[in-house]
Amino acid sequence: MCGIYQKQRKDATLQSFKERAREKSRGSLVEENEILDKMKMEIKEAQNKIEEFDMARGWSGDWHLKDLVLNITEEVGELWSLIKWIDEEKQRKIVNEKSEEVSDFIGDTLFLLLKIANKTGVNSERALTKTLEEYERRMPPETMKKVEHANKLAGGVDDKEQ
Repeated sequence: MCGIYQKQRKDATLQSFKERAREKSRGSLVEENEILDKMKMEIKEAQNKIEEFDMARGWSGDWHLKDLVLNITEEVGELWSLIKWIDEEKQRKIVNEKSEEVSDFIGDTLFLLLKIANKTGVNSERALTKTLEEYERRMPPETMKKVEHANKLAGGVDDKEQ
């Protein structure tokens, strides 16, 4: 029962954090842009802020990896529910109309991914850099412009085995 209460408390705190951030960003467009400019940060800095966020709440020792992964799945599912079973044109329209909701999904997912990086000791900047370098090798621009995708089963190109 303690674990359920703890998760509910964490969810409520995160929701409160998001609501405060939204309140701060309301106002004129100029104020909103100034707030966003101040909030820009490097990936590692964001990872550190999330660690500080957890430490301030006494959560730094928690190890709920499967819950974090399930939460990511939930966020992806919420985004999927907006765009499933419709063509690309309608997807674009819905994403534009619900841009704040889509932004929340992305923010929540980034938060969770960086929290997982903290829990597992992964340097997220290094991991992303390594992945981008690998993708550059596997999917060269000249080739991808011709085939348009990397799904080998559908005629695409992916040099993953190299």
